[in-house]
Amino acid sequence: MVNQLRYMWTRLLLVLSMLLLISVSIQASVTAIVDRSRLYQDETLTLTIRADFPAASEALDLTALDTLFNVVSQSQTTQSLYSTAQGQQRWREWQLRIRPREIGTLAIPNFRLGGEQSSPIMITVMDPADRQEGLPQSAVILSVTFADDRLYVGQSTTLTINLDYQVRLQGNFDQLDLSAFTAEKLEEITSQTQHSGQAYRRYQLVYRLTPEQAGTLAIPEIRFVGQYENTTYGQQMRLHRIHPGVDVEVRPIPASYPDDAVWLPAESITLSDNLNSQVRAGVNEHIDWQVTTTILGQPATQLPDPLASLNESDFRLYRNSPEFNDAGSQAQRTDVAALVFADAGDYTLPAVRVPWWDTNADSLRYAELPARKIRVDGISNEAMDILTNPSLLTEGDSPAGGSAESNSPTTVAVPGTSAIWPWISASLGIGWLATLVVFWASNRYLKRRLQEAPSQPAQVSKPALAALDEMALAARTGDLAGYHQALLRWLRTGANMTLNGLRARLADTDRAVLARMEGSLFASHSTTELEVPQTAELLALHQAILTLRPARSDRPTDDVMTLYP
Repeated sequence: MVNQLRYMWTRLLLVLSMLLLISVSIQASVTAIVDRSRLYQDETLTLTIRADFPAASEALDLTALDTLFNVVSQSQTTQSLYSTAQGQQRWREWQLRIRPREIGTLAIPNFRLGGEQSSPIMITVMDPADRQEGLPQSAVILSVTFADDRLYVGQSTTLTINLDYQVRLQGNFDQLDLSAFTAEKLEEITSQTQHSGQAYRRYQLVYRLTPEQAGTLAIPEIRFVGQYENTTYGQQMRLHRIHPGVDVEVRPIPASYPDDAVWLPAESITLSDNLNSQVRAGVNEHIDWQVTTTILGQPATQLPDPLASLNESDFRLYRNSPEFNDAGSQAQRTDVAALVFADAGDYTLPAVRVPWWDTNADSLRYAELPARKIRVDGISNEAMDILTNPSLLTEGDSPAGGSAESNSPTTVAVPGTSAIWPWISASLGIGWLATLVVFWASNRYLKRRLQEAPSQPAQVSKPALAALDEMALAARTGDLAGYHQALLRWLRTGANMTLNGLRARLADTDRAVLARMEGSLFASHSTTELEVPQTAELLALHQAILTLRPARSDRPTDDVMTLYP
């Protein structure tokens, strides 16, 4: 009897339990479970959320979850099941891989769908520093070097991160945050190093950091999270290394810095060029000027144009695009230009000054090129017109006879000579007039010799011979700048032609080579964008020029200063 009663009570409790489970399953249409409730902060766990339809048709709100956990990945599936007891069942599952943002006891919040909600889940998050890795601290070493923690606005510095390890290692720098600066990755390399005589592999990251605002800027802690193979157990073990954050003081531009100057903080800046203290050149001769700005502590692209403030009232300045070089400890900007003086005389090329702020001495300094004296020899364009076209001489002023030796010096009317050559004194007037007569006579002699033997232009005069020799040498070596300068001297001294006159006499192919040569030398854009003439083309152009007969009575109407079409 007792056994029967005990059997009846047992069956009654079983039925009640089943009814209770069925009731709970009907009411709990939204549930959440995790695959574990204890983990380290650098680990992840899997959260599964289930909701029956029609509640599952709503969107899942993760706003509350995101405050304490970072959602690494997310997926969802829809499933269905039919049974005779409950009929058709349909539900949806969301699987989320999440990583805790903080250490301590954290709550995964409830999720509400269709008026139903899941229960919160408590998670224990442990500090990775307390993990028993089973690996000596010296097996993986994280070091960080910050070049300067006290900067000016716009002053660049470098951040170097080194990870040295002796085990097979995989991982990454977790959430490396450099957003307080303008950051540029300079290097990412793997190499070998040593600690206490032991060999290590090194993974290195180098960043250039530039603050754009004054104040205290922070670099958060740098954390490496990875895993290595435990050879004893054949398992992948997790590890981490943390370097504390750094606060950087950023100072504003000093009040004593010039308002109209480009702000330029650096450790040192120097200016250098290829000109001597005194320069001598001819009228319309292109003086190659190469200015190099060298900076320590900043990239070359930060450097301003050192020639921007030059006043081109006395000369013309033809510019190429600057070249930048950041290789090595010092960066350089190179500006290449051609200086051209249209008239003879004595000139002063102004000094070039670039202000900069010395971050070591914390003071204003100037990088400077001194002023240069430039003597320009030659004759004016008006005198060149007379020399190349004797018919412009006034009546009675033409030399009688065919040679300079058989004629006494005569007065030549050269417009504006007193303004062009203020340095010529009255005592040199006779010598200058004699020079004009000799030059005119040599031109006539050159014309006659070229007509008789155009294949022997080197015999016409000593200036023309020297210029032609330089042209031939430059053509053989492919020296475009040297060839162009020698060509201009030959045109002045022996060809009875101007540059535009030469272009008009050349064939289309040769004229195109000349245009490309001048464009590559004097155009404002980079020479890498131009089709620079090759040595064979330069030789062909030189041969074409040698075969030209000089002009008989053409008066030059073009401007010799024209460098390219």
